[in-house]
Amino acid sequence: MNALFNDWDLPAPPPRTTTLSSVTLSSADPAARPPAPGDAPDGAPIVVAGATPAALAIGAEPLSALALAPVRAADKRIVNGKADINQLAPFKYPWAWEFFLNANKNHWTPLEISMAQDVHDYHHKLTATERHVFENVLSYLTTSDILAMRNIGLAVMEKMSAPELQIYQARQVYEEALHTWTYQHCIESLGLDQQEIYNRYRVVPAIHGKI
Repeated sequence: MNALFNDWDLPAPPPRTTTLSSVTLSSADPAARPPAPGDAPDGAPIVVAGATPAALAIGAEPLSALALAPVRAADKRIVNGKADINQLAPFKYPWAWEFFLNANKNHWTPLEISMAQDVHDYHHKLTATERHVFENVLSYLTTSDILAMRNIGLAVMEKMSAPELQIYQARQVYEEALHTWTYQHCIESLGLDQQEIYNRYRVVPAIHGKI
């Protein structure tokens, strides 16, 4: 057994079905079926548009029979939680929600920053050696932040089972994408060779070793 195998990798159980042997679901004869929650006082069943007989049969069962219950904050877990992952509140990890709100207060884009002075300094103040170092660092960042974005979104976020944590991680994914956009904005503003910058980590061993 793979040590990394977790219960979230188990196949989903087959859908629960209920078989009614001698009960008809026809609304023509309400007496021929057991009363269901939501029936009108006169015994006439409530018709649900598009509902199948199986769905109606399941819907007629009491909530306890379907193991349904309200979500409690105490039931939430960071990983391997069994509570409904579609409910943001009640919070168990309010700090994650606060981080999300604060991150949105600090929202920005690279288009808000003037690159005029940077363009001048790059072309007229930096030496050839300094430009070489700058381009190597920029090349590393363009790749590493894409990796960070993918790690959070594809490797970490899917393992989280508390919605407030997932929402904050979604913001983190956006932040990493924003960083990558910023590097691209620098490359375009400085007039650098995009293909050369993005591929430098594939030809410079020192950069490749950090990826």
